[in-house]
Amino acid sequence: MEPSRESIREFVRYNAPEKLKGALGLEKIKALEDELIELNAMQFLRKQKIAACQKILEVPEEELKKRMMTRVPGARNHDESLTPEAEFKKEASAEADKLSQELQEIEGDQQRCLEGISALKATEEYQMDVLKKHNPRMEN
Repeated sequence: MEPSRESIREFVRYNAPEKLKGALGLEKIKALEDELIELNAMQFLRKQKIAACQKILEVPEEELKKRMMTRVPGARNHDESLTPEAEFKKEASAEADKLSQELQEIEGDQQRCLEGISALKATEEYQMDVLKKHNPRMEN
């Protein structure tokens, strides 16, 4: 099961500062780049799920009725006033909305990572780390 957005935020909130504490400029950037890769993967998954929900919404109800398995009355969020097909579309629409909101949060986190990387690369500490990495004989 995929971790929730909130559990990921809590993990990052408590572990990212520890991971970056005392790290050199290059290590800090690497940590942010790793987080950015994870966010990109999460973004890709959300986009795929949104596309799947939108495909469901595009299917006419008669066609959906042919494809759907019979729903059991009393299933989660079962709405007696809706046909099973309409209820299924309603759930798909709600899921797409939720995923779109998560996608916006991910994009905000990606922007934060990119800004952090840019800010770290502009520091003298980072530039010295790069020089030391490429010229090991360089003294402090």
